[in-house]
Order: sequence, then C-alpha cells, then structure tokens
Amino acid sequence: SDNPSVDVLIRRLGGPTAVDRALESRGLVGIDITAGEDGLQRFYQELQEEIERFPAAPFPPVTMIRTALPYDPNRATALAAARGLAALAKGTLLGADATARLLAVHEAASTGRARLEAGLAPGWKLAHKTGTGPTIAGVDTGTNDIGILTAPDGGRFAVAVLSAGSTASGVDREARIAAVSR
Repeated sequence: SDNPSVDVLIRRLGGPTAVDRALESRGLVGIDITAGEDGLQRFYQELQEEIERFPAAPFPPVTMIRTALPYDPNRATALAAARGLAALAKGTLLGADATARLLAVHEAASTGRARLEAGLAPGWKLAHKTGTGPTIAGVDTGTNDIGILTAPDGGRFAVAVLSAGSTASGVDREARIAAVSR
C-alpha cells in the first residue's frame, strides 16, 4: 500500500474521471474513484474535525460517521471488487504479463495475515490486497480484504470483504473476515 504512488498513477492515467471511465469500459461498475488517496485522507480528516468541532451534536459520533461513509470519495461495492478480481483471474482485465505480475505481487502480500489468510485450510493459496481506514471516535471507517482464493485442485474463487462503521475491536473485525474464508 503506497498511497502517494496510487495518486501518481491516477494523475498519469488522466485523473479520477479517466480511471472511472477505464474501469467502466472493462465492465467494472460499482467502483468510484473521485478523489484519489489524498482526497480520501482529506475526507476522513474533515470528518474527524467535524466531530471534534461539535462534541454536543444531537447525534452521537457513531451515527455521524456511519451517515458519512456512503459519501467516501473512493468506494466500491464488494460485488464490484469481486467481479474485478474474477476478471483479473480469468485474464480478461489486463494483458498476460501484467496479470501474472499483479497476481504474484498479491500472492506475496505480507499484510492482513489475520484476515482472509487466517481462515484458509491447508493447501489453499491467496492472492490478496488489504485495506484499512482510520478509526474515528471509536468507529472503524474500513477494514477490508479482497483476493483470489485458489483451492488445492486449482479452482479459483474471487472474494471481497468490505467492512465499515463497526465499533468492534480490530481483532474482532479481522476474525470476522477470516470466518469468510474459513
């Protein structure tokens, strides 16, 4: 996860609108990139400041955060993420070399060992990408893991677990994600 590099790539590809158009042209709907990583961080910073500015607001912070999350400037549905992973695994999203490289990088991921990876039975493999947003006023803004599970017989499954708005501990959130792959 190199957020500044993501922003450089988005700029080189023509900005968030160009990225969205490229995703849509490949049939990937339900993924919206409107602000890049820098914009996403600003969104969360402004949300934190809003909660601090109005400590006696008529709604508790958890309600304010859960209400704001659908307006996250960079978002995807779990179905859209899984469809994108399935297209990647089938080789229809990128060229053969780029697909092989991206899958190899995601197979070597060392993050999120307590998430999808923790639920795998022996012999299964995982190519995945985790994501973790900040916790604001005790509310998680995102604990995610998406990937391609490969069974011992070679069958592959795209899985996307996207969680936000929880007040559970990080350990509990990760255990819930592990339960999906289990």
